Amino acid sequence: MKNISFMIMSDAHLDSDFAIDCNARRREQRHAFEEALKLCRRYTIDYLLVPGDLFDKRSPDPETVNYVISSFAALDRTAVIIAPGNHDPMTVDSPYKIYDWPQNVFIFPDKKVTFVEFNDKIRGAADRDYLFSAGRETGRRGIRFYGAAFEGHFSRESLFISRDGKTPRLSPSFINVLVMHGTVVTDDSRSNYNPIPKDVLDECGFDLCAIGSSHSYSRKGTVVSSGVLCPRSFDEPGDTGVVMGEITDDGRLLTDFVPINAIRYETVKYDVSGSEDLSVRAITNGIKAITNRADCHRIEITGEIGYDENIDTAGIRTELSGYYPIVTVTDKTVKKADMRMLTAEKTFRGVFASKVWGKVKKQRDDEKETGKAPAYSERAFESAVNISLKIFDGSGLANEQKNAQRGAGDAEENRQAGEGFSYDLFDAGAYSAVAGTADTDGGEPQDSADLII
Repeated sequence: MKNISFMIMSDAHLDSDFAIDCNARRREQRHAFEEALKLCRRYTIDYLLVPGDLFDKRSPDPETVNYVISSFAALDRTAVIIAPGNHDPMTVDSPYKIYDWPQNVFIFPDKKVTFVEFNDKIRGAADRDYLFSAGRETGRRGIRFYGAAFEGHFSRESLFISRDGKTPRLSPSFINVLVMHGTVVTDDSRSNYNPIPKDVLDECGFDLCAIGSSHSYSRKGTVVSSGVLCPRSFDEPGDTGVVMGEITDDGRLLTDFVPINAIRYETVKYDVSGSEDLSVRAITNGIKAITNRADCHRIEITGEIGYDENIDTAGIRTELSGYYPIVTVTDKTVKKADMRMLTAEKTFRGVFASKVWGKVKKQRDDEKETGKAPAYSERAFESAVNISLKIFDGSGLANEQKNAQRGAGDAEENRQAGEGFSYDLFDAGAYSAVAGTADTDGGEPQDSADLII
């Protein structure tokens, strides 16, 4: 059996609604989509796997649907396998039902797990009737793609496991691939988007699991998520794109993440500690020197500044708004307390500062008298006073809590790439298919909506 080449293109979210420059942002999405299909043609990919959310809504613009259909039809050497997701579910008015799709496109029809079977046949590019129809057996090992469709915006019950606890039974006579939109969970974790228990998935023994829904790339064993195709907000930072790979004739799974986004969303922390010039011009020039003009930026001004100094975030935002496609500016600096000035204030704030500093000074004097090593550094004392003043002022606390929560979830994604391979090894191929079924059930369809910057 020759190596099987594939591409995973998940979460394209075409026709997303954007609050800023909607038409331009949609063009960015189409550009990423077109770049992915160029790679398919260039390397003659056998299978394009689309595990959900090809469209961002259940009723996308007809022009967008026709654009996608004609684009897939042009892939005359590639079979396209689609598993509708929670944003583009298989409803009665779904474009997957009411439009005529090309012969080389197979769409999982409902929430019950089914499979489509291909025999490993090499045929000419002009021979289009081989797809999804019975063909002669070649005596070679075939390939089965398992999957299911969301039928609503949520699926709290697993589509992968039937209500009576059954999972797909795989035949060792085939290469078995799962294409599904959902969330791989561990232990008793829950998800509103088709929870797929990892231990159950591992027991099944798929050669490849192409899973959609996650908006960042990851690979854990045979479970691969390509992430969002084109970024849409600061929640989707860094490189985005597709996964290209092969299943070799000896059963190895080779994958490579291929970034194709022309634009990135980045959060930049600009530290102004020790700066003698906090003017709008000085700060914007410094930010421009360390950023890429083509990207969208969330600028966070950080560091310590003087008690009587301020950051003109409005002025900085105005200066940068015409420089980057999208920019936000937030002041996260900390004012260094000037204790002489604070304690001299004839205000409640001054009295409060005097009380706090008095307690700090007493502890330090006690440590000196007893000969104990200082329990806290000078900087720690100053930080304690600053935090106390923030509490007194009632400012900064909400942001600090939000930052702490964000920091807890900022662990870098594990970018396992598997063993490397060369795109030049890809062979042109064509396959014949017959439909099959397997019992699995899932959750009830419901409605929801998402907002994007």
